Parts: sequence; C-alpha cells; structure tokens
Amino acid sequence: IAPARAPVARTAATGGGARERRPEPREPDRSPGRGGPPPAQESWDAPDAESEAAAGEAARRLLKLAGLALEVQVAVVDARLEVTLTGADEGETTTRGTAFLEDLEHLLPRAIHGLCGRMVRCRVDCGGQRAAHDAELCELALREAEQVAATGQAALLEPLSAAERRVVHLALRDRPDVSTESVGSGARKRIRISPVSPG
Repeated sequence: IAPARAPVARTAATGGGARERRPEPREPDRSPGRGGPPPAQESWDAPDAESEAAAGEAARRLLKLAGLALEVQVAVVDARLEVTLTGADEGETTTRGTAFLEDLEHLLPRAIHGLCGRMVRCRVDCGGQRAAHDAELCELALREAEQVAATGQAALLEPLSAAERRVVHLALRDRPDVSTESVGSGARKRIRISPVSPG
C-alpha cells in the first residue's frame, strides 16, 4: 500500500448551479485480487467470529506489505468490524493521513472475502485520526448548510467514501432548512446539500 495524501478541497463557483467542493485527484481504488474476486455487485454480510478473525489476519498481511509495525484489534460494532491499529508506527500512519486508512477500509472487505467468503464492512482507525476527521467533516457540513440556507443555493461536497457520507448525512439530518442526498456513481460519491423552503 503506497502512502496516500488526504484530498484537499477548494470551493469554486459554477455558473447557475450548485457550488462545488473540488478535491485534488487521488489514486484509483485498488483491491488485492487474492483468494478469488468479490461479488460483482457488493452485498454486505453481517460480521461473525469467522470474519472477525479473517479481518485481523488480512489487516496484519496488508500492514506487513505496507512496512508498518502495528498491532491489530478487531471488534464487532454496529453491524461492521471496527479495526484499531496501535504500535510503534502510529506516527507513520498519521503522516500518510486518513486516505491511507480509507484505502485499508476499501481493501479489507475484499481480503476478508478471499479468506472466508464473506463481504463485511470495516472501519479502520489509528491514533484517533478518524474521530478527528469525522469532527472536521461535521464542521464542514454545518458550515456549508448555513451558507446554503442563507443563499438558497445548493452546494456539492467533494467525493466522499460511504463512511464519510454517513457522517455528513447524520450531521444535517435534524436541520429543517436543508436536505442532503448522495449523487454520482462508484465507491466515492458526492453529497448535494439543498435548501428546503419553509412549509
């Protein structure tokens, strides 16, 4: 797994349409191609003891390929596997950024499928990076929502992973003045924040 940089968003005006949040280009998603291909259309399985053990083994293999000395802890939380990394190379993962953890989250379900035939959602954290990133996403979502409500103009966020989109949707779900929807195709979709007229 090569080092990856977190995308940096910039705001740009687009004539007559939604304001866009544009990221820097990032490398395409990769899968390990080991143990047979995953299903063409992903359907997620509930985590169990076998997939939990497979996640630990798969994570250790991927970290070895990445040249990182980290311990792996796996737990079942909210219908997914929470993978926590600790150890001497925590600082190196911080340098690589949350995009590196997202790469692991993309690879792990496919590696787990290769080991036990199950596709299970995973969330990977190391040194609290994901919690900090989620807080930044919430701040971004709230800031954009305020601007959308004030101007009446929809906004498009940068392409986000499924986990990141969930953070944004939850951050804004109780606001009566805006609505959110995922748009686009592929693993990384954008979120449109739209104004809601008082009714």
